[in-house]
Amino acid sequence: MMQAKGKFRVRLFLCETFREGMRRRPWKHCSSTADRFRKRGWTEMPVELPSPEPSELEEIRLLRRSARHRYDLARVRAVYPQRVLSGWLARGAGVRAAHPGPSDGRALPDPQVDLLLTSLAVVERHGFTFSSDHVAGAWVDNLSEEALSGAEKTAYRSLRSGIRPPRSAELAREEGEADGAMARAFLWGYLAPGDPGFAAELAWRDARVSHAGSGVYGAMFAAAAASAAFVCDDPLEAVLVGVGEVPDTSRLAGAVGRCVRLHLAGESWEQAVRELESAWGHLPPGHAVRTAGRVALALLYGKMALAATVELAAAGAGERIPVAPGVAGAILGPMLGEPGAPEWPVRPGDTVAGGAGAVTVADLAGRTARLGRHGG
Repeated sequence: MMQAKGKFRVRLFLCETFREGMRRRPWKHCSSTADRFRKRGWTEMPVELPSPEPSELEEIRLLRRSARHRYDLARVRAVYPQRVLSGWLARGAGVRAAHPGPSDGRALPDPQVDLLLTSLAVVERHGFTFSSDHVAGAWVDNLSEEALSGAEKTAYRSLRSGIRPPRSAELAREEGEADGAMARAFLWGYLAPGDPGFAAELAWRDARVSHAGSGVYGAMFAAAAASAAFVCDDPLEAVLVGVGEVPDTSRLAGAVGRCVRLHLAGESWEQAVRELESAWGHLPPGHAVRTAGRVALALLYGKMALAATVELAAAGAGERIPVAPGVAGAILGPMLGEPGAPEWPVRPGDTVAGGAGAVTVADLAGRTARLGRHGG
């Protein structure tokens, strides 16, 4: 098993090297791999966007360097229900860290819950062959403008006017590269555990209703990483799997790749944050590139501890990025296995309030597990 994981890790080393040039040679234990990637001519990714970043799935797949790895599904089935619950609870811990302050007893403030419930309803009605148009129709039928913000609100208004995806996302271009789709994308990884490529595709179908470019890539990254988290016990592996599903020429891949390089080179978390902000700090705080970088750093430096991971995702550079803690918790949670350790701040019976009423975390996890593509 360790040998197989090693081979997988080697195949995915491109995720660290394709945009950093390997000029600092941090991976002394695999210099032959580093040399091979250097000879292929990969250079450090520019910070500025050299050309439009595609949002169509076929174009994205042409530009990625994914290993297209699919895990042993028997392993997924054996641990699936409890890891779904663990994931929802850990995500809840991240959401609570992102929205500190007084709360209503055991109620969890979750601005994404209505969108998440709508996504579950789409799969319940249409199965895993659903389209972006199905998502758009469910938004119009089930959501209200008051429950939405940012790119989602702009897209919702377009949908209500009869504009369909992906045009609904293009009209919100400035907001469309934000991290809203990334915030809800973990669900697609939970519904396609052990199949990161398919999870990324599901996230793409959902994200293109409201997002484009980096906003779509962030969703695909989070979904693929969450899918891998059900069958791996190493945050680095989950990060590499996630970034392997987005174009290797993209800014988001460059940001995550730099985070991995800094971690493997032994840099401190503080230094890694400084470098991330130096390169991409000119982007708005809610931009998917910055959020993906913060999520990657939290997972890599959190040492498999939930509290540390969500705290790192919530901190840094004097600016809060509210989406990052929830995404980091959602990716880490399935790896932790046993749901609801005593020190976790969220319990299965805690309620999550949305426009359609309150639902418990256990209910959300149970509904997810019943729908899971490889859960039965």
